[in-house]
Amino acid sequence: MSAVPRIDFAQPQGPLRRRRLLAGWVLLALALAVAATTLGWHLKLRQAMQDEAALIERLRGGRDSAAREEPMSPATAAEIEAVNQVVRRLSVPWGHLFQAVEASKNARVYILSMKPDLLQRELKLSGEAEDFSAVTQFIDALGRQAALSQAHLASHETRPTGQIQFEVSAQWRP
Repeated sequence: MSAVPRIDFAQPQGPLRRRRLLAGWVLLALALAVAATTLGWHLKLRQAMQDEAALIERLRGGRDSAAREEPMSPATAAEIEAVNQVVRRLSVPWGHLFQAVEASKNARVYILSMKPDLLQRELKLSGEAEDFSAVTQFIDALGRQAALSQAHLASHETRPTGQIQFEVSAQWRP
């Protein structure tokens, strides 16, 4: 009689089983090490965020409490207002003014200088033109610019060469 082949469901024994167990333990240790490292980073970042939030709150609290403890003296308030007025006076919108003058200028007008009057918000232009009609066209175009208003001829003089030397004033809009 011949032997009937049988299926063996038993777990492998010996070196193969030991290798599989060792590989499983190594993978488990590696996964635990990665998890521990990630947890450590998380805790460290969380602590750093809490420290920064506490610092911000402390700085905010210090500024607010200092403002509450020491009321501003009238002299300090007056100095602050004076500084703000100077800053407003020095805030000349040069870009808009240059664009307005350039858009108004024609080929027969030459601008020699631009002088802002900060207190009056007035722009004074001096220039030369080939004839008086070029000056009037320039003033009309200047008055139509969005950045300027009330453009008018302040003075003019006819040179012996026939050229007109002129001064124009215009208010600039804030």
